[in-house]
Amino acid sequence: MGYRECVFYPGEETMKQRWTCVLVAVVVTFLVQGLMTVWGQESTGSAHVVETVGITGTINWSTGIIKAVGAGTTPRRFMDKPQARPMALRAAQLDAYGKLLEVTSGVRVNATMLVSDLAVESDEIKTEIEDIVKRTQIANIEYLSDGTVEVTLRLDLRDGLSRAILNQVMQKDDRAIPVTRKFLKTAPAVAAEAISCSGLVVDARGIGARPALVPGILNEEGTEIYGAMQVDRKHILKQGLNGYVRDLAGARNNPRVTDSPLVVKALRAEGPRGSNIVISNDDADKIQAASGRHSFLKTCRVMIVLD
Repeated sequence: MGYRECVFYPGEETMKQRWTCVLVAVVVTFLVQGLMTVWGQESTGSAHVVETVGITGTINWSTGIIKAVGAGTTPRRFMDKPQARPMALRAAQLDAYGKLLEVTSGVRVNATMLVSDLAVESDEIKTEIEDIVKRTQIANIEYLSDGTVEVTLRLDLRDGLSRAILNQVMQKDDRAIPVTRKFLKTAPAVAAEAISCSGLVVDARGIGARPALVPGILNEEGTEIYGAMQVDRKHILKQGLNGYVRDLAGARNNPRVTDSPLVVKALRAEGPRGSNIVISNDDADKIQAASGRHSFLKTCRVMIVLD
């Protein structure tokens, strides 16, 4: 488009105008590529940990956003009637809310439980979850050429849902934790150079670990180094137990762990839901010593990197 507007004349002026057009074209190209890169990161979320549930549901564990898409059509006898589109929209809304509840019920709480398990145990939490889902606002409505209507619902875990779930988990105390776990009460003595850090990054790629609201980080003996019982209540309710990303560099630079996190490599995943992460005893000792000095575990300054 920019080249058509340039008119070349013979002589020195021609060369000036030609170089001006080239320069403008190069600048525009870089700007467009830059914008496409930014938009691509925002739309695809390649560094985000996104789990697909069913055909149209997703849980973005990096942003805390749950999405569900419902579809609705008009019965044939109403196809050409004025109420056709409203009927299709209503059907799509009902379908979307049903799918959102289904996706939400499948959210992993910890290594042993789903949200649906909590709902079975408590009518109160079941009612609260259903109310939160019903209040979810419609994020997008799309009218397709064949008369189908698609409705997208977008639920932020931080808008009440995670608080309700975490409150329930913490009220369960030790009953929510596998009996094989123990708790490390005191930090061991380790080398001084290991205790100067601002947060924790656990590289859990390649072990099949799966995200959860309340994962556990354990040493090789099954002693819990980090979990819901090791943090201040106000911090876990405000920002969750940890963050999830797919990129190690992104985890290191995440504001959650500030500028000098301790990075450790996970050995394996454990638990029926695969959400407990086992690290070496040496790394566990380093974490305990570092956290004893800087208290970053209590304030939930932890990032986990997954595949």
